[in-house]
Amino acid sequence: MLLWCSSNAQNYHLTDLGTLGESQSIAWGVNDAGQVAATSFNAQAYQGRGFLYSGGSNTFLGTLGGQYSYASGINASGQLTGFSTDASNHSRAFLYSAGSMSDIGTLSGDTDAEGFAINNAGSIVGDSWSGSGGRHAFLYDGAFHNLGVLSGGSNAFAYGVNTGGQVAGTSDITVGGQLEQHPFLYTGGTMQDLGVLAGKTSAQGYGLNDSGQVVGAAYTTGTDLRAFLYSGGTTTDLGDLGGGVAEAFGINNSGAVVGTADTATSFHGFLYTGGVMRDLNDMVDASGAGFEIEQADAISSNGFIVGAGFFQAGSSQWHAFLLTPVPEPSVALVLGIGSLGLLLRRRRRAA
Repeated sequence: MLLWCSSNAQNYHLTDLGTLGESQSIAWGVNDAGQVAATSFNAQAYQGRGFLYSGGSNTFLGTLGGQYSYASGINASGQLTGFSTDASNHSRAFLYSAGSMSDIGTLSGDTDAEGFAINNAGSIVGDSWSGSGGRHAFLYDGAFHNLGVLSGGSNAFAYGVNTGGQVAGTSDITVGGQLEQHPFLYTGGTMQDLGVLAGKTSAQGYGLNDSGQVVGAAYTTGTDLRAFLYSGGTTTDLGDLGGGVAEAFGINNSGAVVGTADTATSFHGFLYTGGVMRDLNDMVDASGAGFEIEQADAISSNGFIVGAGFFQAGSSQWHAFLLTPVPEPSVALVLGIGSLGLLLRRRRRAA
Protein backbone atom coordinates (compact mmCIF):
# COMPACT_ATOMS: atom_id res chain seq x y z
CA MET A 1 0.00 0.00 0.00
CA LEU A 2 1.34 3.46 -0.93
CA LEU A 3 1.74 5.78 2.05
CA TRP A 4 2.48 8.94 0.12
CA CYS A 5 0.06 10.07 -2.55
CA SER A 6 0.89 13.58 -3.70
CA SER A 7 0.34 14.08 -7.45
CA ASN A 8 2.88 16.92 -7.56
CA ALA A 9 6.16 15.03 -7.31
CA GLN A 10 9.16 17.29 -6.81
CA ASN A 11 11.80 14.61 -7.19
CA TYR A 12 12.56 11.52 -9.22
CA HIS A 13 14.60 8.38 -8.64
CA LEU A 14 16.73 7.48 -11.67
CA THR A 15 17.33 3.92 -12.83
CA ASP A 16 20.06 3.41 -15.44
CA LEU A 17 18.65 0.67 -17.70
CA GLY A 18 22.06 -0.30 -19.03
CA THR A 19 22.42 -2.23 -22.29
CA LEU A 20 22.33 -5.76 -23.68
CA GLY A 21 26.12 -5.76 -23.98
CA GLU A 22 26.38 -2.95 -26.52
CA SER A 23 27.84 0.43 -25.59
CA GLN A 24 24.65 2.53 -25.67
CA SER A 25 20.89 2.40 -25.24
CA ILE A 26 17.81 4.60 -25.60
CA ALA A 27 14.23 4.30 -24.29
CA TRP A 28 11.16 5.47 -26.21
CA GLY A 29 8.12 4.11 -24.41
CA VAL A 30 6.86 3.46 -20.86
CA ASN A 31 3.60 2.27 -19.30
CA ASP A 32 2.03 2.81 -15.87
CA ALA A 33 3.68 -0.36 -14.54
CA GLY A 34 7.12 1.11 -15.26
CA GLN A 35 7.78 -1.30 -18.12
CA VAL A 36 9.97 0.24 -20.81
CA ALA A 37 10.50 -0.20 -24.56
CA ALA A 38 14.18 0.40 -25.29
CA THR A 39 16.99 -0.43 -27.69
CA SER A 40 20.65 -1.34 -27.09
CA PHE A 41 23.15 -0.41 -29.80
CA ASN A 42 26.80 0.33 -30.62
CA ALA A 43 26.82 2.91 -33.41
CA GLN A 44 23.32 3.53 -34.77
CA ALA A 45 20.11 3.04 -32.82
CA TYR A 46 18.43 1.57 -35.90
CA GLN A 47 21.11 -1.16 -35.90
CA GLY A 48 20.53 -2.42 -32.40
CA ARG A 49 18.58 -4.90 -30.33
CA GLY A 50 15.20 -4.00 -28.92
CA PHE A 51 14.48 -4.95 -25.34
CA LEU A 52 11.80 -4.84 -22.67
CA TYR A 53 12.75 -3.53 -19.23
CA SER A 54 10.45 -4.92 -16.57
CA GLY A 55 10.92 -5.48 -12.86
CA GLY A 56 14.64 -4.75 -12.93
CA SER A 57 15.48 -7.04 -15.87
CA ASN A 58 16.13 -6.49 -19.58
CA THR A 59 14.68 -9.02 -22.03
CA PHE A 60 15.87 -9.11 -25.65
CA LEU A 61 12.86 -9.14 -27.97
CA GLY A 62 14.58 -11.04 -30.76
CA THR A 63 14.29 -10.26 -34.48
CA LEU A 64 12.18 -11.30 -37.44
CA GLY A 65 15.04 -13.26 -38.95
CA GLY A 66 17.47 -10.40 -39.54
CA GLN A 67 20.25 -8.80 -37.52
CA TYR A 68 18.53 -5.84 -35.92
CA SER A 69 15.44 -4.78 -34.02
CA TYR A 70 14.22 -1.53 -32.48
CA ALA A 71 11.59 -1.13 -29.75
CA SER A 72 9.63 2.11 -29.83
CA GLY A 73 6.26 1.72 -28.10
CA ILE A 74 4.58 -0.19 -25.25
CA ASN A 75 1.01 -0.39 -23.95
CA ALA A 76 -0.58 -1.12 -20.59
CA SER A 77 -0.55 -4.89 -21.20
CA GLY A 78 3.18 -4.93 -21.88
CA GLN A 79 2.77 -5.42 -25.63
CA LEU A 80 5.47 -3.68 -27.67
CA THR A 81 5.93 -2.47 -31.20
CA GLY A 82 8.88 -1.32 -33.24
CA PHE A 83 10.63 -2.72 -36.27
CA SER A 84 13.07 -5.46 -37.15
CA THR A 85 15.01 -6.57 -40.17
CA ASP A 86 13.91 -9.85 -41.70
CA ALA A 87 15.96 -12.49 -43.52
CA SER A 88 15.81 -10.38 -46.71
CA ASN A 89 17.05 -7.30 -44.80
CA HIS A 90 13.72 -5.53 -45.14
CA SER A 91 12.47 -3.46 -42.23
CA ARG A 92 9.24 -4.89 -40.81
CA ALA A 93 6.89 -3.55 -38.15
CA PHE A 94 6.25 -6.00 -35.33
CA LEU A 95 3.95 -6.80 -32.45
CA TYR A 96 5.69 -8.32 -29.43
CA SER A 97 3.24 -10.04 -27.11
CA ALA A 98 3.57 -12.83 -24.50
CA GLY A 99 7.24 -13.32 -25.30
CA SER A 100 6.82 -13.65 -29.07
CA MET A 101 7.56 -11.23 -31.94
CA SER A 102 5.29 -11.34 -35.01
CA ASP A 103 5.52 -9.49 -38.33
CA ILE A 104 2.32 -7.47 -38.83
CA GLY A 105 3.03 -6.88 -42.53
CA THR A 106 2.83 -3.68 -44.62
CA LEU A 107 0.37 -1.62 -46.60
CA SER A 108 -0.54 -3.19 -49.93
CA GLY A 109 2.30 -2.87 -52.45
CA ASP A 110 4.95 -1.95 -49.87
CA THR A 111 7.92 -4.02 -48.77
CA ASP A 112 8.99 -2.29 -45.54
CA ALA A 113 7.33 -0.86 -42.45
CA GLU A 114 8.11 0.60 -39.03
CA GLY A 115 5.92 0.57 -35.93
CA PHE A 116 6.20 3.59 -33.62
CA ALA A 117 3.36 3.41 -31.09
CA ILE A 118 0.76 0.98 -29.76
CA ASN A 119 -2.41 1.73 -27.78
CA ASN A 120 -4.08 -0.36 -25.09
CA ALA A 121 -6.31 -2.08 -27.68
CA GLY A 122 -3.19 -3.30 -29.51
CA SER A 123 -3.57 -0.94 -32.47
CA ILE A 124 -0.21 0.03 -34.00
CA VAL A 125 0.79 3.10 -36.01
CA GLY A 126 3.87 3.80 -38.09
CA ASP A 127 4.90 4.15 -41.71
CA SER A 128 5.08 1.78 -44.65
CA TRP A 129 7.01 2.10 -47.90
CA SER A 130 8.78 0.42 -50.82
CA GLY A 131 11.94 1.29 -52.71
CA SER A 132 10.09 3.25 -55.39
CA GLY A 133 7.34 4.97 -53.40
CA GLY A 134 6.82 7.50 -50.68
CA ARG A 135 6.28 6.88 -46.97
CA HIS A 136 2.70 6.08 -45.97
CA ALA A 137 1.34 6.60 -42.45
CA PHE A 138 -0.69 3.60 -41.31
CA LEU A 139 -2.97 2.40 -38.54
CA TYR A 140 -3.00 -1.35 -37.96
CA ASP A 141 -5.88 -2.84 -35.94
CA GLY A 142 -5.78 -6.34 -37.40
CA ALA A 143 -5.99 -4.79 -40.85
CA PHE A 144 -3.89 -2.03 -42.41
CA HIS A 145 -5.34 1.44 -43.01
CA ASN A 146 -3.53 4.03 -45.12
CA LEU A 147 -4.07 7.38 -43.36
CA GLY A 148 -3.29 9.43 -46.46
CA VAL A 149 -1.39 12.72 -46.68
CA LEU A 150 -2.10 16.43 -46.37
CA SER A 151 -2.81 18.46 -49.51
CA GLY A 152 -0.03 18.15 -52.06
CA GLY A 153 2.06 15.81 -49.91
CA SER A 154 3.67 12.51 -50.79
CA ASN A 155 5.02 11.30 -47.43
CA ALA A 156 3.42 10.84 -44.00
CA PHE A 157 4.57 9.31 -40.71
CA ALA A 158 2.35 8.23 -37.78
CA TYR A 159 4.05 8.52 -34.37
CA GLY A 160 1.28 8.37 -31.75
CA VAL A 161 -2.07 6.64 -31.19
CA ASN A 162 -4.43 7.10 -28.25
CA THR A 163 -7.09 4.96 -26.59
CA GLY A 164 -9.80 6.35 -28.88
CA GLY A 165 -7.85 5.48 -32.03
CA GLN A 166 -6.83 9.04 -32.89
CA VAL A 167 -3.42 9.22 -34.57
CA ALA A 168 -0.79 11.98 -34.56
CA GLY A 169 2.13 12.39 -36.90
CA THR A 170 3.66 14.40 -39.70
CA SER A 171 2.82 14.83 -43.37
CA ASP A 172 4.25 16.70 -46.32
CA ILE A 173 2.05 19.54 -47.53
CA THR A 174 2.31 22.03 -50.37
CA VAL A 175 1.83 25.66 -49.28
CA GLY A 176 2.22 28.46 -51.81
CA GLY A 177 4.02 26.10 -54.15
CA GLN A 178 6.53 25.13 -51.45
CA LEU A 179 6.75 21.68 -49.90
CA GLU A 180 6.62 21.83 -46.09
CA GLN A 181 5.86 19.45 -43.24
CA HIS A 182 2.90 19.89 -40.91
CA PRO A 183 1.70 17.90 -37.89
CA PHE A 184 -1.63 16.13 -38.23
CA LEU A 185 -4.34 14.64 -36.05
CA TYR A 186 -6.23 11.78 -37.70
CA THR A 187 -9.73 11.17 -36.37
CA GLY A 188 -12.46 8.95 -37.83
CA GLY A 189 -11.01 8.81 -41.33
CA THR A 190 -10.01 12.47 -41.59
CA MET A 191 -6.48 13.89 -41.41
CA GLN A 192 -6.54 17.37 -39.86
CA ASP A 193 -3.70 19.82 -40.54
CA LEU A 194 -2.68 21.29 -37.16
CA GLY A 195 -0.67 24.12 -38.70
CA VAL A 196 2.55 25.55 -37.25
CA LEU A 197 3.66 28.13 -34.73
CA ALA A 198 3.65 31.76 -35.87
CA GLY A 199 6.87 32.56 -37.70
CA LYS A 200 7.60 28.91 -38.53
CA THR A 201 7.03 27.11 -41.81
CA SER A 202 7.19 23.44 -40.83
CA ALA A 203 6.57 21.20 -37.83
CA GLN A 204 6.70 17.57 -36.73
CA GLY A 205 3.97 16.01 -34.58
CA TYR A 206 5.29 13.32 -32.20
CA GLY A 207 3.23 12.70 -29.05
CA LEU A 208 -0.51 12.36 -28.41
CA ASN A 209 -2.74 11.83 -25.36
CA ASP A 210 -6.32 10.65 -24.90
CA SER A 211 -7.65 14.23 -25.03
CA GLY A 212 -6.27 14.71 -28.54
CA GLN A 213 -3.49 17.06 -27.42
CA VAL A 214 -0.43 16.83 -29.67
CA VAL A 215 3.18 17.82 -29.06
CA GLY A 216 6.16 18.19 -31.36
CA ALA A 217 8.63 20.68 -32.78
CA ALA A 218 8.17 23.61 -35.20
CA TYR A 219 10.94 25.17 -37.27
CA THR A 220 11.98 27.16 -40.30
CA THR A 221 15.46 25.58 -40.49
CA GLY A 222 17.06 22.62 -38.77
CA THR A 223 18.53 24.83 -36.05
CA ASP A 224 15.57 26.84 -34.74
CA LEU A 225 13.37 24.09 -33.30
CA ARG A 226 10.61 25.14 -30.89
CA ALA A 227 8.61 22.71 -28.75
CA PHE A 228 4.85 23.11 -29.16
CA LEU A 229 1.60 21.89 -27.65
CA TYR A 230 -1.55 21.73 -29.77
CA SER A 231 -4.73 21.73 -27.71
CA GLY A 232 -8.29 22.51 -28.75
CA GLY A 233 -7.32 24.46 -31.85
CA THR A 234 -4.52 26.48 -30.19
CA THR A 235 -0.79 25.89 -30.67
CA THR A 236 1.46 27.04 -27.81
CA ASP A 237 5.22 27.55 -27.75
CA LEU A 238 6.45 25.73 -24.61
CA GLY A 239 9.59 27.81 -24.24
CA ASP A 240 13.13 26.53 -23.66
CA LEU A 241 15.87 26.13 -21.06
CA GLY A 242 17.85 29.19 -22.07
CA GLY A 243 19.36 28.04 -25.34
CA GLY A 244 16.48 28.94 -27.67
CA VAL A 245 15.92 25.40 -29.02
CA ALA A 246 13.48 22.74 -27.80
CA GLU A 247 11.56 19.68 -29.03
CA ALA A 248 8.63 17.94 -27.33
CA PHE A 249 8.32 14.16 -27.73
CA GLY A 250 5.71 12.90 -25.28
CA ILE A 251 2.57 13.96 -23.40
CA ASN A 252 0.47 12.08 -20.84
CA ASN A 253 -3.23 12.26 -20.02
CA SER A 254 -2.63 14.97 -17.41
CA GLY A 255 -1.04 17.20 -20.07
CA ALA A 256 2.52 16.83 -18.75
CA VAL A 257 5.01 17.15 -21.62
CA VAL A 258 8.57 15.83 -21.95
CA GLY A 259 11.30 16.47 -24.49
CA THR A 260 14.74 18.01 -24.93
CA ALA A 261 15.93 21.61 -24.84
CA ASP A 262 19.19 23.51 -25.24
CA THR A 263 20.54 25.05 -22.04
CA ALA A 264 23.05 27.15 -24.05
CA THR A 265 25.82 24.70 -23.10
CA SER A 266 24.16 21.31 -23.76
CA PHE A 267 20.81 19.65 -24.35
CA HIS A 268 18.85 18.49 -21.32
CA GLY A 269 15.63 16.57 -20.90
CA PHE A 270 12.69 18.64 -19.68
CA LEU A 271 9.33 18.29 -17.98
CA TYR A 272 6.67 20.89 -18.82
CA THR A 273 3.75 21.22 -16.38
CA GLY A 274 1.60 24.14 -15.25
CA GLY A 275 3.03 26.42 -17.92
CA VAL A 276 6.63 25.93 -16.73
CA MET A 277 9.48 24.03 -18.40
CA ARG A 278 11.89 22.47 -15.90
CA ASP A 279 15.26 20.77 -16.37
CA LEU A 280 14.90 17.14 -15.31
CA ASN A 281 18.50 17.08 -14.14
CA ASP A 282 17.46 19.45 -11.35
CA MET A 283 14.64 17.13 -10.26
CA VAL A 284 16.53 13.86 -9.68
CA ASP A 285 17.63 12.66 -6.24
CA ALA A 286 21.07 11.22 -5.38
CA SER A 287 20.39 8.21 -7.61
CA GLY A 288 21.17 10.44 -10.63
CA ALA A 289 24.67 11.43 -9.50
CA GLY A 290 26.97 11.44 -12.54
CA PHE A 291 24.08 10.89 -14.99
CA GLU A 292 23.22 13.75 -17.38
CA ILE A 293 19.72 13.48 -18.85
CA GLU A 294 19.89 14.60 -22.48
CA GLN A 295 16.38 13.88 -23.69
CA ALA A 296 13.08 12.63 -22.30
CA ASP A 297 11.00 10.69 -24.81
CA ALA A 298 7.84 9.50 -23.06
CA ILE A 299 5.84 9.99 -19.85
CA SER A 300 3.20 7.60 -18.49
CA SER A 301 -0.10 8.70 -17.02
CA ASN A 302 1.24 8.17 -13.49
CA GLY A 303 4.48 10.05 -14.15
CA PHE A 304 7.16 7.54 -15.14
CA ILE A 305 9.58 9.18 -17.60
CA VAL A 306 12.04 7.52 -19.99
CA GLY A 307 14.69 8.72 -22.40
CA ALA A 308 18.48 8.73 -22.69
CA GLY A 309 21.48 10.54 -21.30
CA PHE A 310 25.21 10.40 -20.62
CA PHE A 311 25.60 7.81 -17.90
CA GLN A 312 29.10 8.89 -16.82
CA ALA A 313 30.63 12.32 -16.37
CA GLY A 314 32.54 13.20 -19.52
CA SER A 315 31.02 10.31 -21.47
CA SER A 316 29.77 10.69 -25.03
CA GLN A 317 27.66 7.54 -24.90
CA TRP A 318 24.03 7.22 -23.94
CA HIS A 319 22.17 4.91 -21.60
CA ALA A 320 18.41 4.58 -21.38
CA PHE A 321 16.90 5.67 -18.07
CA LEU A 322 13.67 5.34 -16.12
CA LEU A 323 12.60 8.14 -13.77
CA THR A 324 10.25 7.09 -10.98
CA PRO A 325 8.34 9.86 -9.15
CA VAL A 326 9.21 10.30 -5.48
CA PRO A 327 6.23 12.35 -4.26
CA GLU A 328 6.15 14.62 -1.27
CA PRO A 329 3.61 13.80 1.47
CA SER A 330 0.18 15.13 0.63
CA VAL A 331 -1.41 17.61 3.01
CA ALA A 332 -4.51 15.45 3.22
CA LEU A 333 -2.51 12.45 4.35
CA VAL A 334 -0.55 14.41 6.94
CA LEU A 335 -3.83 15.63 8.44
CA GLY A 336 -5.14 12.08 8.33
CA ILE A 337 -2.14 10.79 10.29
CA GLY A 338 -2.58 13.61 12.82
CA SER A 339 -6.26 12.75 13.23
CA LEU A 340 -5.36 9.11 13.73
CA GLY A 341 -2.87 10.06 16.47
CA LEU A 342 -5.50 12.22 18.16
CA LEU A 343 -8.00 9.36 18.02
CA LEU A 344 -5.49 6.97 19.62
CA ARG A 345 -4.74 9.47 22.41
CA ARG A 346 -8.48 9.85 23.08
CA ARG A 347 -8.82 6.08 23.35
CA ARG A 348 -5.96 5.89 25.84
CA ARG A 349 -7.58 8.62 27.95
CA ALA A 350 -10.90 6.81 27.87
CA ALA A 351 -9.25 3.60 29.01
